[in-house]
Amino acid sequence: MPQTIIRFETRQGHSVQLLIPPSRPGPSYFVLSVPKAGSILFNSVVEDLCSAARRSYFNISSQLFEQGAHVEDCPRTLLPFYDRDGYVFAGFRQPWLLRQVPRYRSATKLFLVRDPRDMAVSLYFSMRDSHPLPMAGPMRESISSVRVIANTIDVSSFVCQGHADKMLVRLAPFARQAQALPGFRIFRYEDIIWEKRSWCAEIARCLHMDLPEDVLNNIADRHDVRPDTERPTEHIRQVKPGNFRAHLDEQAIRYVETFCEGPMKFFNYAPAAA
Repeated sequence: MPQTIIRFETRQGHSVQLLIPPSRPGPSYFVLSVPKAGSILFNSVVEDLCSAARRSYFNISSQLFEQGAHVEDCPRTLLPFYDRDGYVFAGFRQPWLLRQVPRYRSATKLFLVRDPRDMAVSLYFSMRDSHPLPMAGPMRESISSVRVIANTIDVSSFVCQGHADKMLVRLAPFARQAQALPGFRIFRYEDIIWEKRSWCAEIARCLHMDLPEDVLNNIADRHDVRPDTERPTEHIRQVKPGNFRAHLDEQAIRYVETFCEGPMKFFNYAPAAA
């Protein structure tokens, strides 16, 4: 079956289109994360697993980014699409009305989270040096404006002035959903970053994929990038948990810990002073 093309205007009046793959038999699943938590790694691993298992993978975020649009700018008319059978829906970096989708409330949901202090540092270097820009659209303007700021101040000032707040605030609704909705499987970045083979195997198990061990290991190894030194201008700058200690001063660390107190406690991230 050919792909379906959906064309619509975002709530900001930006014209975009989505290429929808044909569905396959079986239930649908949702792959969730937050920015700078390893979401690109997560989505790439899941996409490769879906390809190997011949499952329909759909990442709305990546398609919209190429056109300079945000997922949160999509109209509610798209919501019924996520009630369909036979997809692995990925690319969600915030709940974005998903709780209004009946299937989402009961479906298996895989969620990747990371220490918000490391997320804040990663955001700074990404905005300053490495984050790609869409060719056009509102997202290009948004990233460009933050890049200007990141190139004029250090990382601790960036955090304390609230420039990471828009990203960090997304942790709380995911924490609430993980407590309220069934089917949440939470992965912590710190637990999986050095254990990609077992992580890939667990993802496949959660998505009910019956893949040979050598296929799973090949996918895991392909994504197991471990830079020896920090690379500020690369997308994968570094992967070691706790890197925030090398970059944030005490005031910035306390800022993040206070701002994210509830989610940090729920996802089991201890304060630096603990």
